[in-house]
Amino acid sequence: MNEIKIEKIDDFKKFVETIEVNTRYLLPDNFRYKWIKIEKGNKYYSKETYYSWAMEYNYNVAGSVGYIYPISGSNKVTHFKTEKGAKTNFLKRYADYFEPLCV
Repeated sequence: MNEIKIEKIDDFKKFVETIEVNTRYLLPDNFRYKWIKIEKGNKYYSKETYYSWAMEYNYNVAGSVGYIYPISGSNKVTHFKTEKGAKTNFLKRYADYFEPLCV
């Protein structure tokens, strides 16, 4: 998996729209989250493709550890049929956090 270090995010929406699939974007050190990625995968024993997004807490800022996924309930990760669907869901859930940090 490729990794790209992000020093600054000027426009959150534009940043999310340009995220490449299966690439981990390492966020600035002062952010609550360490990285974000949009993943492409296949359903178990099937050729059906899905997309999802994931992040990890930055312990130095958040004071907690763990991963964040789109959850549909009962600890099931939500999958999206398209890359755009995963990106749109991420934008809706995290725009309020990231947009004030964009300078």
